[in-house]
Amino acid sequence: MVIEPRVQELLTLKVIASTLNQSNELAPMLNTVLEKLLDLTGLTAGWIYLIEDGREFEFVADYGLPPAVEIDDKRPMRRGMCWCLYQYEDGRLKNAVNILNCKRLEDAVELQRGDTWGITHHATVPLQAGDRRFGLLNVAAPGKTHFADEELALLQAVAYQIGGAIERMRLYAAEQTAGRPIRPGRRVRPLAQRGRQRWHGPRAARRTGRGADRRAL
Repeated sequence: MVIEPRVQELLTLKVIASTLNQSNELAPMLNTVLEKLLDLTGLTAGWIYLIEDGREFEFVADYGLPPAVEIDDKRPMRRGMCWCLYQYEDGRLKNAVNILNCKRLEDAVELQRGDTWGITHHATVPLQAGDRRFGLLNVAAPGKTHFADEELALLQAVAYQIGGAIERMRLYAAEQTAGRPIRPGRRVRPLAQRGRQRWHGPRAARRTGRGADRRAL
């Protein structure tokens, strides 16, 4: 039976909301919700970066990545810059967009790292809650070079759900640590601190002359 697009959209949002409400740990929640999203939308690969203060990014969740970017404990995904991170850092990335091509996958092909399964492009969606930004959600599929407006709108709605869940979990963690309530919107320390990389985007590179791949101290 063919499900009407609007019904499928509502079903997706319902399943994602239910998944987000079932977990109190950030990384497992993001991996689970990413798998659910791909299954419901028919996409095959996805990954999430959390970004702190516009400068440090952490590769926290993925599903269905091709072998070319899974080598060396997924080092190609954890190190270096890419177009979506540059756009996020510059403040240009406000809504779900099509990325013309993925730099990480392009590099994998150029360096002959392995099979990319025909994935060349992806959609990028900022994760946010109100005016707070938390990172990026990227999704892709072999041979898919363009996401329709309806697909981007659904991804944007899911990203808002994820952003709201991240905000709630961080507020709760801060409450438990400090033993006192934290009002919404107040900045708190992130839950996860491992595996971060500080990037030097275009503006920072011009100021410092350092490359984009230097790790945070």
